[in-house]
Amino acid sequence: MLLVRTGEILVGVVFVLAAFLKAMDMQSFAVQIRYYGVLPSLEMIRYAALGSVVAETVVGAALIAGIRFRGWLYVVALLMLVGFTGLVAYAAVFHDLKDCGCFGVAIPLGPRETIAKNIVMAGIVAVVWWVTRKKDFFESLEVRPSREALRALSALACLVLVAATLYGADNAAFFRPQQVDSQRPFAALTVSTTDGAEIRLGEGEYLVAMLSATCDECAAAVEHLNELVELKEGPPLVGLVLGSESELENFRSITKPLFPLGRVEPSLFFSLISPTAPPPRFYIIKDGKEVRHWDTLTADTESLLQFVKGEVPS
Repeated sequence: MLLVRTGEILVGVVFVLAAFLKAMDMQSFAVQIRYYGVLPSLEMIRYAALGSVVAETVVGAALIAGIRFRGWLYVVALLMLVGFTGLVAYAAVFHDLKDCGCFGVAIPLGPRETIAKNIVMAGIVAVVWWVTRKKDFFESLEVRPSREALRALSALACLVLVAATLYGADNAAFFRPQQVDSQRPFAALTVSTTDGAEIRLGEGEYLVAMLSATCDECAAAVEHLNELVELKEGPPLVGLVLGSESELENFRSITKPLFPLGRVEPSLFFSLISPTAPPPRFYIIKDGKEVRHWDTLTADTESLLQFVKGEVPS
C-alpha cells in the first residue's frame, strides 16, 4: 500500500502542478498549444487549453486522494500520458516545437525532457496498476472514515486551488478574447513611435509585418525590413509583435528595427495570421482593411519590394 500511495501522490502532484501553472496564464498556454500545429481554429485551441487544465486537475486530484474508481483512474492517466507524448513527438518532428507548455510558461520544457517525464510518470502508473491488479486488492483495504474524509478534502483542495487560479489570475483576455471587425481587422489598432506619436492603422495605407518576438525567421526578416525602410519604397512600415513586454524589448534590442513595433494580444495576433503557418506574415492594409498578404519564412529585400509593388514575390 505504501508503494501504491507514493506512486499515486507523485504522479498526482505533477498533474495538479502542471494544471496550476497553466492556469496562471491561460493566454500564453493557448499560444503554446497553437504551435503544436494540430488545431485549425482559435476557438478549438481555447477549448483544448481549458480542457487540458480541467483533465489534469481532476485526474491529479483523484490520484492524490486515492479515489481510484476500481482501477479505471490508472487507465485514464495512462491514456492521457500516451496522448500528450504523441502530440509532443508529432509537434517536435513536424513543427519544430521548442516549448511543450507542460508547465505553462513558468517552467519551459523541451520535447525530449517532456517525453522523458511522461515516460517516467507512465511507468509509475503502470507499476501501481500492476500492484493493484489483484481482484480483491481494493476490497481488502480497511475503510476508515477519518482517512476517507481527508482524501475527499485533499481532492477538493486541488480542485479549488486550480479553479481559484483560473478565475483569480489575469485570464480575462483568454475568457473574453478581443472582438475583431472581420472587414477591418486592423481598424482599432494603434502603434506608438519612438517619439511618442501614435500611428492609427485604421487611417491610411501601411505595410504591416506580423512578427513573433521568439521567432528566428521573424528576427532575420527585420534586417530586410530595415533595408526597405532605408530605400523609402512603399507605404509606412509597422510591426505587430507577439510576445510579452520583456520579450518585445529583447527582440527590439537584438534586431534594432528602423520602424515602430507594437505588441498585440495573442488571440488577435493569431486571428491575423494563417491558422497553419507560423509567422512572419506581411500585409498591405488601407484604412484598417486588408489589401493583400504574403506568408513566407524567408523574406528578403527584393521579395518584399515585389510584394509592396503588388507583384508576386519570386
